[in-house]
Amino acid sequence: MSSETEPLVQSCPHCGALLDISEEEPFSRVQCPTCAEMVRVRTWFDHFELVEYIDAGGMGKVYKARDLKLNRIVALKLLHKEFSADAEHIEKLTTEAKITASVTHPNIVKVFSFGCDHGVYYIAMELVDKGSLDDLMTSRGRIPESRVLEIGIHIAQGLRAAYRAGLIHRDVKPGNILFADHHTAKIVDFGLAMPLDQAQEGEEDIWGTPYYVSPEKLDKKPEDFRSDIYSLGGTLFHALAARPPFEARNASVEDLKRLKSQPVNLLDHLPSVSSPTAYLINRTLARDPRERYQSYDELIEHLEYARTQLLACTRKLRRPKAQASAHENTRQSSLGCVLLVLFALAILMVLTVVCFPPPSSSPRTAAVELARQQMAHSQKTLEKVLSFARAQLLSGDTPGALKALQPLQSQRSFPKPFQPVGVLIAALNEWEAARFEAADPLFQKFLDTKPDGVWEGIGDIKPLAQGFRDDYAAFADLVVQRKAADTPLKIAVAARKIPRVKAKLKMPGPLPEALEKMAREVQP
Repeated sequence: MSSETEPLVQSCPHCGALLDISEEEPFSRVQCPTCAEMVRVRTWFDHFELVEYIDAGGMGKVYKARDLKLNRIVALKLLHKEFSADAEHIEKLTTEAKITASVTHPNIVKVFSFGCDHGVYYIAMELVDKGSLDDLMTSRGRIPESRVLEIGIHIAQGLRAAYRAGLIHRDVKPGNILFADHHTAKIVDFGLAMPLDQAQEGEEDIWGTPYYVSPEKLDKKPEDFRSDIYSLGGTLFHALAARPPFEARNASVEDLKRLKSQPVNLLDHLPSVSSPTAYLINRTLARDPRERYQSYDELIEHLEYARTQLLACTRKLRRPKAQASAHENTRQSSLGCVLLVLFALAILMVLTVVCFPPPSSSPRTAAVELARQQMAHSQKTLEKVLSFARAQLLSGDTPGALKALQPLQSQRSFPKPFQPVGVLIAALNEWEAARFEAADPLFQKFLDTKPDGVWEGIGDIKPLAQGFRDDYAAFADLVVQRKAADTPLKIAVAARKIPRVKAKLKMPGPLPEALEKMAREVQP
């Protein structure tokens, strides 16, 4: 390990002049004072060669690097100089790095080594480069419930392993949840972690992200694993609802305390979420740690139960055609007709009873009651179909919504009671086929309908239809501006707007791909 006091010198690859780069940021470019060429400096630390910049956080910057001794690619986190200069802080980091390195679990990013080179401390870790939950939330908005529960299970398992090794994380948030692949989430960055014996003492400074920090930390009370459970609950809430449980990015500590004293109910912001998921998220965010889960085992059990129930419900509504019998297919395709027949039968029975009142014990009374029961049962079936379709749209799964509506999709014509759902199905089909211009007036036609009776529930989807229209309006304006761009400057202005429009999209579908195609077309 190099000395911390001797200057760090690098030669210019163009003229050979020696450059003092002791104060330069790693991997930055500086101008050689001799030949005026730009030079990439500080591209190595000990036996690690920096390959590319990855990200930055509160504790330091992360680079993709090559371990020259073991010939492997790692993530190298370089701590900021203010942390590297604090002896007490470094002693804590060294202890915590050793503890973290001793924890081996598939849902924890592995720490390989910890060291110092020319006054800058580094941590070499397993490289997990499929993005973070924060990246996913930025690009997708709401994350599907089943995916969020899967992520919750993985991170809870990783935190449980760390806790069993005597460590709590203290900074669980979307940016510290990384993906090794589509189905494997890992918790990273134990830079604020603390051994349990120290956590019991509390501390003067408040670290962590305001969205997810636990109330007891704000009160400067001792923390334990339930503080991490609170932060995990806040993270999962944000992923599900596309907003944090508390809007408090720049709030003072007193404001945060006031906000976090209020009860949280996920259903207020996401009515389509399943009951087991809403219950467990609300419980993780209880202000009093005694009201949260009292063990990771219990939390993981509830996460797995919620996901199992959700998948079971999904399978019922998405039964593959290959597994459905001919009788089932026929029953599904005629559901709409059955509903109409039941309406007619119920009306006929009611009119008959009104005009010719029978004795209370007559068979006709029983027939009317049976018709009413059948009608109520059909209404519940329809409500389930519409509710699930809405949930799929909220979760970003338009094809899933169309599958949920499949029992109604086979109607060749839609008389008045079926008109709203018929128009909606047509609009969603056009949108998924990237025929946005054709989908837009259909969404407007759906918004103009006034569903009532058993169809009243489909009105809950109208805000989502408006979301599709808003996305198309932004896209259409961009298309017009792009076509009118007849100079390099106008083209550049249009190109700069593309990522801003993409970031503000509300609804799922192929529109992001269309924007990416447009961006490629305007590239010089």
